[in-house]
Amino acid sequence: MRLTIKAKLAATFGVVIALSTAAGGLAYWKLGAMAESQNEIIEQSKRVEALDELNGRMLREIRAEKNALLSRTDQEVERFIAENATLRAETEKLHSELHHLASPTGRKLLDEAHAKRKAYLEAQSRTLAYAKLNSASRAAALWDSETQPLISAVTAATNPVIAAATGPSATPEMLRAGIGLFNARLEWLRLSRLVSVMLSGTTVEEIERDHKQIESQAALVRQVLAKGAAPMPEFGIATGPMLGAFDNAIDSILRVAKIAAEAGPIKATTLSTTEVRTTAVQTMEAYSAYSKMVDAQMAEVGKAATEEAAFFKNLLIAIVIGTFLIAVVAATWIAVSISRGLASAVGLANAVAIGDLSQTITVKSNDEIGDLVTSLNTMTANLNATAAVADQIASGDLTVEARPLSEKDTLGIALENMVTKLREVVAQVSAAAENMSAGSQELSASAEQLSQGSTEQASSTEEAS
Repeated sequence: MRLTIKAKLAATFGVVIALSTAAGGLAYWKLGAMAESQNEIIEQSKRVEALDELNGRMLREIRAEKNALLSRTDQEVERFIAENATLRAETEKLHSELHHLASPTGRKLLDEAHAKRKAYLEAQSRTLAYAKLNSASRAAALWDSETQPLISAVTAATNPVIAAATGPSATPEMLRAGIGLFNARLEWLRLSRLVSVMLSGTTVEEIERDHKQIESQAALVRQVLAKGAAPMPEFGIATGPMLGAFDNAIDSILRVAKIAAEAGPIKATTLSTTEVRTTAVQTMEAYSAYSKMVDAQMAEVGKAATEEAAFFKNLLIAIVIGTFLIAVVAATWIAVSISRGLASAVGLANAVAIGDLSQTITVKSNDEIGDLVTSLNTMTANLNATAAVADQIASGDLTVEARPLSEKDTLGIALENMVTKLREVVAQVSAAAENMSAGSQELSASAEQLSQGSTEQASSTEEAS
């Protein structure tokens, strides 16, 4: 397979460019992945923020509930109940937003939390309904504003009757009737004390017990009063105003007891410290489970992003190092192969320059340097062939064929012309030599004829003498 320098350079730069492109593409892709991870973490943080805000709203709901329980006036109770309703609406809105942001698994947890929240809200609604009764404050207000004056009126109406029945001029029958009124007053005082006890009650059981006792005691007071007042008209003592005062006061006490028997604050406090607290804790724990899931997801995303970043960091380092090594090795290989081939070619060219045509170079590469070496070897071989032709010509062999290698082979054409000229010269010399040989033969014949003539003349002379 022919692997030219161009191909080597193209392959080397191609690999380097490919690796660089891969590194850049990998880095770009990783940036996109990091952006996605960042967006996911941001989304998770939004969920955490929404959940924190939701928990804050729930705590404010509970605080508004507690404030309603501690309030003494209806206006304050209504204000805190309205505040609680507003906070509930805001919490529900936050829950909807959080549900929209959540994953399917998260939505399942949020649905479970919302179911627990419904139980909490139902218990809290009953608590606020009890708090709205404000029975203790209403009963105390009625006691102060209505019952206490009526009690004073009872005292004012009873004292004259008792004084008339037990005065110095009172008969034994009148004294006995007066004692009946004293008994009625004693039961009345017990009734008043029961109301005070009921108003200071702390449990529903105590309130219900006191209410029953007040109703029974009120009936007893009426009974004892009626018995004690019955004989008074016989003694000329009027009891109408006294009985009217007692009726008004007892009716007022029963109204106070009825209001206090509602036990709104006590029931609200009991419900708030039991069912509401339990369901609120369960609700917050359910939302906490979702929060833990979100935290775990954030930790998982962060861990995965860290591990992935470390992996791609090492991969990028490996690609960069690999690219550097490939570039160095390829550059060294190409440079060495070129320098060695050129050095051999220069050595052969220098040898030819000084007339040494005995050297050749072994072709070790199949590229442009190999082509150069092959061409130099061919040139050397052609010069050797030309020198051989010249040697044959020098040795007198003009039969040698001096053929030029191409139309541009100046030396070959010159040798060919020289051989042709030499052949012509030799032919001319040969013809001249033949002519000289023929003249020499004629001269020799003429000399023989002269010699023969001289001989004959000498003979004639001798004969003449």
